[in-house]
Amino acid sequence: MSPNQTLFEDLRSGLTGEQGTAQPTPYQGPSAASIADEEIFASDSAWNGTEPVTITVTQPIYDRMSTLIDRLHHLGSLAPNWDSYNAVPVQGTAAVEAMRLLAQILTFDVPTPTLVPTSSGGLQLEWHQDEAELELDVHPNGAVEVFLSMPNNQTWEGPLANSRWRLEAFLRHISHRS
Repeated sequence: MSPNQTLFEDLRSGLTGEQGTAQPTPYQGPSAASIADEEIFASDSAWNGTEPVTITVTQPIYDRMSTLIDRLHHLGSLAPNWDSYNAVPVQGTAAVEAMRLLAQILTFDVPTPTLVPTSSGGLQLEWHQDEAELELDVHPNGAVEVFLSMPNNQTWEGPLANSRWRLEAFLRHISHRS
């Protein structure tokens, strides 16, 4: 088993669902008590590439993530040159960051995204709904870039840390539209 395969097995086993009946919350947007982007969208510490990863979520969120976990496991098994254009296998840091982001975002009543590999070893999380699009490009080093297009033809691109209010507008738009 390759180191990447081991990581993806660890991610699968490390994502645990706590027992509970909590349901996804309709997204209401920011509150006065909202915390900074860095606190919501940044991990407590950088993954060192060797320690097991555990992401704890409620059972309903775990259930929503199960197909994404299976998809991530499949993507983690891609060999070098998987696209015949010298693509790099999905890197562990990108997988950890993607799962952490999904655990946060799927607490809201939004559809699950499409999860696709990038040729550089990253992952892209995509939501395409009506005329709105959101793409989170998780780079191999864990950095996240955002592309957002709203129905009013406004678009925005940039780092995740600078785009929380834009993400909130998008989540508000797609909430209850699955």
